[in-house]
Amino acid sequence: MIVGGHLMGLPINKGPGWNTSQYTAAAVGFFASAGAAQVLLYYNFIPRNLAIVVVLAGFSVPPFVVGWWQKRKYGPFYNEPR
Repeated sequence: MIVGGHLMGLPINKGPGWNTSQYTAAAVGFFASAGAAQVLLYYNFIPRNLAIVVVLAGFSVPPFVVGWWQKRKYGPFYNEPR
């Protein structure tokens, strides 16, 4: 919507998002942790509530590690919009 010559709206998508390697790490981490949670549940090593935590950790930790590693390797402005 344009009012008085200015574009009005909320700023969306400020800052960099995930890159492809972080999406890949999230997918691999999700499926690996889901499989690990299934095995741990099958042998009664963990309760059901903890299995959810295992899957969430497997989904969120690998993209963070990949992003941290890329920032460390390529510099602090890697994957930033130019």
